[in-house]
Amino acid sequence: MDAFNRKWLTLWAWGVFLFGALLAGFGFAATDGGARLMFENLGNPVPTDPGAHLRFAVGLMGCVTMGWAVTLLAAFKAAWALPVDQAAPIWKLVLVSALVWVVPDSIMSVTTGFPLNVVSNAILVVLLLIPVWRSGVLKT
Repeated sequence: MDAFNRKWLTLWAWGVFLFGALLAGFGFAATDGGARLMFENLGNPVPTDPGAHLRFAVGLMGCVTMGWAVTLLAAFKAAWALPVDQAAPIWKLVLVSALVWVVPDSIMSVTTGFPLNVVSNAILVVLLLIPVWRSGVLKT
């Protein structure tokens, strides 16, 4: 994979990490402003007092998202260190991990009243798929 696509994917993963940090911040009243703004822009503002359960669920999701981003960075680095034919299984699993996230997440987004999240999900997957597709690893 060329340097441009490596940088693209590195920035993509750090973007996912920062999104996770935004969600993790919701776990505390002092740092929940970014997540509140996001929910507001998705058309479903958070109640003034979200309660411990909602803070825990959203904050935990943020921590999991940050962990997924770091894991993807590790997978990217491992794949970049291998010849294309040996890296192909890693890239395919990276894409499977994205599908395992995006399909149920999008269904849940629609059913819980956040359909606009499906658009951001689709954009994120496309931004992952483009450099992987361009690299040619999916042809092997």
